[in-house]
Amino acid sequence: MSSLESLSVGDPIVVIDQQRRPKHRKVAKIGRVWMFDDQGSRFRITDGEGAEREQYGYGFCAMSLADWEAKDEIERLTTRLAKAGWVPTPRLSLPQMRRACALLSEFEAERTGGLL
Repeated sequence: MSSLESLSVGDPIVVIDQQRRPKHRKVAKIGRVWMFDDQGSRFRITDGEGAEREQYGYGFCAMSLADWEAKDEIERLTTRLAKAGWVPTPRLSLPQMRRACALLSEFEAERTGGLL
């Protein structure tokens, strides 16, 4: 999980619910240990985990909008590479995954005569 230490009141966050659905919310209050969102849910500042009273299923967590966008992009790029039959090991960084997908698109364009 990601740390919420760099956030301040009013910043956008993404809350991942128990069914792994993202929900966009705002930071309402920040304490020493807990950060509260505009829906009244609380999350540990150090790791973004939701309060135990709100945990069931796969868990409940929050992350900064930038962290969520990067995580979402990595998932999409990983899926794209896997569909092409390539699962890179060791794990690639985000810029490396972007480049690998760009190369894959280039190869596909050459194979189809320039059409993507």
